[in-house]
Amino acid sequence: FDVTDENESRLRQKFFSFFYFSINAGSVISIFLTPILRGDVECYDDDCYPLAFGVPAALMVVSIVIFVLGSSMYKRQNPEGNVVVKVIRCIAAAARSKGQGEQFLDRAQSRGFTPDFISDVRKAFKVLIIFLPLPIFWALFDQQGSRWTLQAAQMDGRIGIATLKPDQMSAVNPVFILIFIPIFESAVYPLLLKCKIPFRPLQRMCVGMLFAGAAFVVAGFVQISIDNASYSGPSSSEASVRFINAFPDNVTVQMGNASTPFISRHQLNPTEASEKIEVFSGSFYAFVTANDERQTNSSLNLTGSHEFTAVIAENGSLIAVEQFMSNISHPSEDTAGIGIINVAPTLLPLLAVNLTHKDDNYSISTYNLSTPLLPYTRSQSEEVPPEEYFVQIFDLSTCNSGECGDALANLTIDLSNGGMYTLVVGIDSSGITLKIYEDVPPASVSILWQVPQYVVITAGEVMFSITGLEFAYSQAPESMKSLMQAAWLLTVAFGNLVDVIVAESDFFDEQYAEFFFFAGLIGVMAIIFTILAVRYKYVDENDKTDPPSVEPSTSYSPASHGEDSDDVKKPILAKKEDGESDVQHL
Repeated sequence: FDVTDENESRLRQKFFSFFYFSINAGSVISIFLTPILRGDVECYDDDCYPLAFGVPAALMVVSIVIFVLGSSMYKRQNPEGNVVVKVIRCIAAAARSKGQGEQFLDRAQSRGFTPDFISDVRKAFKVLIIFLPLPIFWALFDQQGSRWTLQAAQMDGRIGIATLKPDQMSAVNPVFILIFIPIFESAVYPLLLKCKIPFRPLQRMCVGMLFAGAAFVVAGFVQISIDNASYSGPSSSEASVRFINAFPDNVTVQMGNASTPFISRHQLNPTEASEKIEVFSGSFYAFVTANDERQTNSSLNLTGSHEFTAVIAENGSLIAVEQFMSNISHPSEDTAGIGIINVAPTLLPLLAVNLTHKDDNYSISTYNLSTPLLPYTRSQSEEVPPEEYFVQIFDLSTCNSGECGDALANLTIDLSNGGMYTLVVGIDSSGITLKIYEDVPPASVSILWQVPQYVVITAGEVMFSITGLEFAYSQAPESMKSLMQAAWLLTVAFGNLVDVIVAESDFFDEQYAEFFFFAGLIGVMAIIFTILAVRYKYVDENDKTDPPSVEPSTSYSPASHGEDSDDVKKPILAKKEDGESDVQHL
């Protein structure tokens, strides 16, 4: 951009917004288009990964061609050496030199560096000092793809008939970017200017940092809601039990122990379950009476911090009460857990769980022909994606080489994120029965509660990142612009390093505490940034002044020290007003 052209200067301010807009537009298109190319198009009788990867690769080639074709419209400057190396050498030269009444970098003049270059280095350092607090913003911002995604995995992703995956929430950010950039450029900034409210680049960046902190405060309160809604189970001195009637008739269950003969009484229809009965750990009995007057008195041993399922079933001509320990441990992120109890008096070994999602239909082979589920046993819990499943039960005797006859029973079940379930295989007069029961309630906090924190941090990103890119470019000396852009990207890297250190150090037992920590940390950085910003003097790019003259040094030869000829003083002859010649240094 030609800084002396006022029109181009205004265009430069919009350029960085357009640049950021295009990046996020590509991100949104990729997020939505790539899964469609992969899943909705079939290649080699499977998902079309070649198309999903091939289309972006082809578009990248097209973008390179467009870039090359437009290169004639660019104002290009040929690179002149490595500016980073030059800056380091300039600082080293100043450190090796001794001078009095000079600023530190001015000492490098005695080593052959020009006043212009030293002035550029000094200006660059002023900008770099402003950059010092900036990595903390990126430490917060980049947690959208880590901590915030893990938080989303603990939430209920069902939105009507659709289910939003935790990692799909990250698409909210680029979508809001596309919405907010035009709003800020055409409405917010002009309105502030019209109201004569100063909102210079560093002020925008500071407000963006505060917005990021506010987003993490919101995330902390959302995490508290998730934790409060999370099921914790009994304490170490307590236990709970739930009665399930898998008997083909109505039953009455009375529970008690030696000191308290009557603790609870339930009348249960077939397949009906009682509520969980919370008691202190110990020995209990369950007295069960059926409508046909068959009865039994069974003992229950309930140990602390555990939950149990007592299934009432038919065992030959008798009533049996089978006690099973429930799995109340929370499943992994973005999964549900299911276990099977078989109280049917026949061998029913095979459970085929088919997940139906769009046009896909695939099986989970945890329960197979080689591991039959015997009567009056409970399988290990299996973690599966939280989806809708179709369950079929087969008799082992009808199976041959993996192929089975007709299913004895089937059931469609919906397993929600974070829930633990028990499927009870029973029997009644009509045949095999299937019923699903909930051991641990699924996530109940809607994933949509993450939207406010995404809105706030995206607004902060618009004010911080886009403005910061322009600030790094406009305030950098002409010879240092690439260095400043590299330094800007380096703040992102250091921000990610902060995330790694905090995550690996495991400072916090609770996630909400970590969110509040980051909110407080960026608040402190915003204060430091404000102090630096108040003391910063903006560079007027249109202010072109001649470099100061410097007397030649007779004690130093640039060639003997190996300095680049571009950076050292070059004597030339100039005429004084009285006609005498003098030596000046550019």
